[in-house]
Amino acid sequence: MVELNVDFGPGLAERSLFADPGLIRRIQQSILPFRAAIEPGPAGVRVRGDAVGTTLTGDILKAVAARLAAGGPFSGQELIDSVVQAALKHKLAFRLEGVTHPLQPRTLGQVAFMDAMLSGDRPLILGIGPAGAGKTHLAIAAGLSLVAAERYRGLIVTRSAVGARARTAASTASADEGSEALQLPVWDVLRQMIGAEEIRRRFEQGDIETTPVHLMRGRTFSDAFIIVDDAQNLTIPEMRMVLTRLGDSARMVVVGDPGQVDLPPGEASGLTHALSLLSGAEHVHIHQFQPREVIRNDLVSEIEALYERDLGQSSRPAA
Repeated sequence: MVELNVDFGPGLAERSLFADPGLIRRIQQSILPFRAAIEPGPAGVRVRGDAVGTTLTGDILKAVAARLAAGGPFSGQELIDSVVQAALKHKLAFRLEGVTHPLQPRTLGQVAFMDAMLSGDRPLILGIGPAGAGKTHLAIAAGLSLVAAERYRGLIVTRSAVGARARTAASTASADEGSEALQLPVWDVLRQMIGAEEIRRRFEQGDIETTPVHLMRGRTFSDAFIIVDDAQNLTIPEMRMVLTRLGDSARMVVVGDPGQVDLPPGEASGLTHALSLLSGAEHVHIHQFQPREVIRNDLVSEIEALYERDLGQSSRPAA
């Protein structure tokens, strides 16, 4: 729990902030998934909550106080959003060891997910949410950084072998080529972060390994950072097998979208099943991204909404 006091000026907090409960609610909604309580304090306002939530709320309140003290117009959400966006661009950017450029989060949900992977103490993390929320990108960035910092010995990435790309690969390529095709999204992210030459070097050193799900059977990954991508397309037996590969001093991050299952009709998703089993488990952290956190081109969200309205949720393609 972190606490700070914000000087609102004599009587200004009572006349404005605490006279408008809707403003406090808007501030608290705008900093989710972080949290902070706002209450009267010795300097006008006291803020108490988690570190990010308290700092963000303090910055928002200082901006509100300055606007009100100057007698300027106060549009509420516009000012709040501008403070949050400035924090994402500067204060909340991640400067990661082993990654070429700083990672600038686009949403507070991304910050919370990164914090769980980089600083949390739970060995199993599930990142759940729509395509375009940055789940895979963030997980790979965290893995690269933690391996470079020698927190883990290696980065292991595995993906489901189900979906349009998998079917195409299976019908047109050899087994090895098909396996490589399944990892293309992973390679795309790695190229963005460290470049092709550095990818080759790290693969040769054994710092990074990509492997199909079926080749994980019988192995135990200790002292490793393991990413399970596209996890909604694992069957229940596959998910059970993958989760039980977790060895000593290892962390596993499972990412996927239960709304994009591409398994055959009647085959239950191992991710959906795992969520029902693991919810509330002591050593598991589940992070839920929201639809508003999709960060692809704005047109993508509009297209998705049109398809869902016309065809329904079951029509959504993987990825």
